[in-house]
Amino acid sequence: MRTSGVEVGCLHRAMRSILISNCAFMTSWIGHKGAKRRMTCLWCKALRRRTRSDGPLVDAWGDMQAGSLARGVPRIRVHFEKMAAKFVDCDINVRATPFPLDEHFFIKLRPLLIVDQGHLSPMPLHLTLRVPGGLLGLEIEAVRFHHGPSRASAYAANLAFYLRFAFGVVPKPYFGGAFKSRQCQLIDRRLSAVIERLATYEPAASTTAYSAACDTWAELLSVLSQTSESSTAEAESFRAGKVRVFDGLCAAFS
Repeated sequence: MRTSGVEVGCLHRAMRSILISNCAFMTSWIGHKGAKRRMTCLWCKALRRRTRSDGPLVDAWGDMQAGSLARGVPRIRVHFEKMAAKFVDCDINVRATPFPLDEHFFIKLRPLLIVDQGHLSPMPLHLTLRVPGGLLGLEIEAVRFHHGPSRASAYAANLAFYLRFAFGVVPKPYFGGAFKSRQCQLIDRRLSAVIERLATYEPAASTTAYSAACDTWAELLSVLSQTSESSTAEAESFRAGKVRVFDGLCAAFS
């Protein structure tokens, strides 16, 4: 039974609630400040990336940009219970003495639901929506790195024109100008054409690495979009493919 993003299933004669939706919905339930903050993950305390000032924090809790070497201390139910007790009167933004990061770990609002991390499961569709935009953004950043901002701006305009009239892709203004649903699927199916345009701007090594990552991403999409239950072999293959995508891109586009 599914209601309001919550699926209730019977496993081993016991009822278990699985919170299923996109990240924005789930963060509002558990009091997480949001995906654009430093600790973006709902499942662990790893930071988004290492910067000049957060080295000690990354050493303690890990870095999401480390590819297959990424690590993070898992979030636990006890911490959510502790935050719920502390935020009875107000949230962290209006407290006279805010909690330090190593106490709240970006749980900055009172959790509406105390839930184990094993009971949070984003829908596969939501796992794929932002990937095409991220891949296209990476292309533009790479062109800027090698050729400067003027060349990158020209490439971005050329790419947008190509997506609009060759692919039929239209960004959604109500979605922050990002690509959504069918537009993401169109880009995913035509990434090879995008790679051909990148090759006219980027060194061959970068284009080859980008192409390999996109090919692997296309393989992963078939797993995420299937309606049948995945086998153990498919799950292991998916995890290995995910590592290849990320490590390949990190190595080629540091």
